[in-house]
Amino acid sequence: MTDLPIQTEPIPGAMPAFRSMIEAGTLRAVVAKAKAQKGRLVALWGSDETTRGGAYALHLALAL
Repeated sequence: MTDLPIQTEPIPGAMPAFRSMIEAGTLRAVVAKAKAQKGRLVALWGSDETTRGGAYALHLALAL
C-alpha cells in the first residue's frame, strides 16, 4: 500500500482494497498526498448516519 498518513484495514475480496476512517481535518492532506502519488478519485458520496447514532459522513474511493 502507499504511504498515506492513515491507518487502513483490508477489505476481503478478489481485488486488493482497504478501508479507513479519518477526521475531516485530515481529508485535504490525505487527498493531496494521493494526488502527488498519481492517485485518482473514483467515487464520492455522502450519507446520513444519524439514524444509527452517527453523524453525516463523506465517503470517497481512491485508486492508488
